[in-house]
Amino acid sequence: MNKNQNNKKNKKRRTKKKEKNNNDSTLIQRNRRIYYSTFFVVGYAVPLTVICIFYVLLVRRIGAQGRVANHTTDVGGTSLKAVATRRRVMRMVTAVIVTFAACWLPTHVAFLVEAFASVDENYRVEMVAFQIVATCLAYSNFDKSGTLPCRRGTSCRRRSTPDRWRRSGTPASRQSGMPPS
Repeated sequence: MNKNQNNKKNKKRRTKKKEKNNNDSTLIQRNRRIYYSTFFVVGYAVPLTVICIFYVLLVRRIGAQGRVANHTTDVGGTSLKAVATRRRVMRMVTAVIVTFAACWLPTHVAFLVEAFASVDENYRVEMVAFQIVATCLAYSNFDKSGTLPCRRGTSCRRRSTPDRWRRSGTPASRQSGMPPS
């Protein structure tokens, strides 16, 4: 075999190898897009839709009955206590939904941008910083959604505060010997 034929065969092999690498790269990119799209749908769009559907059902149920816990007036209207309770429930559920949506959206946006957009090398540091902040915000949702009802409702705060603190003021005032304010 002469040198010219050998070079042609080597060139052909390199071309095939490049094509295979390009095909692998395209396949990996396609799989990433499928993965992140599925993650967005299953981890964000479907849960948010389900939460909103149940919220609408809750609002319809509370609004249609015109009463909450049998607090109605004799006239057939709704008592002020029932109206206030209904508003509190609606605000609470709205706060939980908005918190979920706001905390998880940046994470999913970062994933989708990474999967579908080509980020310039000059912006890689900013993208990583955004992903870190978005991930921290997403995981902080667990804290917010669990304690949000107690932060908003005084009855929940009363139930969660130990009796000894309510009787004698704050723990700091008990330790210092000062009377509660």
